[in-house]
Formats: sequence, C-alpha cells, structure tokens
Amino acid sequence: TRAFALPAALALSASEGIFRGMGNTRAPLRAALVASVANLVLDPGLMIWPVKLGVTGAAAATAASQIVACALLFRALRRDLFSPPAASATFAPVASAAAAASAAVPGGDDDEERAAKRRLLGTSAATLTRTTSVLGTWVYLASLVARRLGPSAIAAHGVALKVWILLVLAAE
Repeated sequence: TRAFALPAALALSASEGIFRGMGNTRAPLRAALVASVANLVLDPGLMIWPVKLGVTGAAAATAASQIVACALLFRALRRDLFSPPAASATFAPVASAAAAASAAVPGGDDDEERAAKRRLLGTSAATLTRTTSVLGTWVYLASLVARRLGPSAIAAHGVALKVWILLVLAAE
C-alpha cells in the first residue's frame, strides 16, 4: 500500500531540497506538520475503527499523509516560482527602498531570483529522476528476490534497504 506513495515520497524529498536551496524552511515544516496531523487522524480510523485494516491501514494512512504533504509543497512551489512578484509572500521581505525599486522594474532582482529558482527546480528534477530510477530498481529487484525466500528474507531486506538508503543519502 505504501508503494503507491513512493513517487510522492521522492517528490517530497526533492521539493524539500528545493525549498532549502531557496532559503525557505517554513514551507517544508508546515507540510510536515500537516502530514503528521493527517497521519495521526487517519491511523486509528484505518487501523482500528471503523475500517479495521490493521497494518495495511497504517500504511494507507502514511501514504495519504505523504501525498497531502507533497501536494502542499507543490502548491507552495508553484506559488513561489510562477506567481507575480507581489503575490509571492514566502520569501524574506525586501530589505530596502532601493531593493524594492529594482524588484518592481522588469529585469530587476526579483526576475533574477525567479530565474535562479527555476534553475534550481530543473536541477532538483534531474536529481529526483536519478534517485527514483536507482531506488526504484533496487527496491523492485530486491523485493522480488526477498518474496521468493520468505518472511525472514523480507525482514532482512527491510533492514538492509534502510541502511542502504541511509548510506546513499549520506554520500550525496
């Protein structure tokens, strides 16, 4: 069930990197808080009562909360990258009158900042594609082998996968 949220989880990771690169850590924090609350509300309902799905319900709640967080970050990203300069309130306010004047002029600092953000988005999209292909291939192939070997192999696969992801992300 959580596999359905893999694209959202990877996009969430990439968009958090985009926001960090733009100097905005509030949007990812807000999305994480909303996802946590959504997971907190959905877990009991899907696990215990009224749906009674058990572990599958917990996985569905986590997947849904990741999708919600991803949607919130994409909405904020779209607003920050593609909205008119006056509507973008996510980034730090203009510090001086001279900076405000240059931001109001086409070709000013605001246009340069938007161009830099778009380049950052392109780089993050390339990283997301690479990470998705590497992680997706490894998880798919290792899962096929583990399922054929039984529950012990699946448990060992889960531990090895977490350690591998930790090492790969630390190396990046």
